[in-house]
Amino acid sequence: MILGLPASPIGVISRVRAARAEPDWVSAKPRRFTWTLGMGMSLAMAIITNSDVHGLLPRTICLICLTMMWLESVLGVCLGCEFHAFLVRRGWTEKDSAFEICVNGVCEIPARILDPAESVA
Repeated sequence: MILGLPASPIGVISRVRAARAEPDWVSAKPRRFTWTLGMGMSLAMAIITNSDVHGLLPRTICLICLTMMWLESVLGVCLGCEFHAFLVRRGWTEKDSAFEICVNGVCEIPARILDPAESVA
């Protein structure tokens, strides 16, 4: 289309829907982790395919990457963010201190329920 997205029907509908919504500020740390994961898979695929490796390994990496992209774009499920949240819950990486909110609440760490026998005196 010559006039671009602002004049297209989808652009108009999107602008109207977005005008009523409040911005949802979320942490960029899980997304950065996901982007790094994607770049790692892309680099691995570049090395593997340029090394003339064929078969199950490049197909598996490609399938994993395509599945993760499809889940994110169609269903809105960020598996990289989920994996980052798992690492945060296990204590293997740190939570973003600037924002406590993550997309769909995946970074929420449930409060530990204390056993009455463990109560502090």
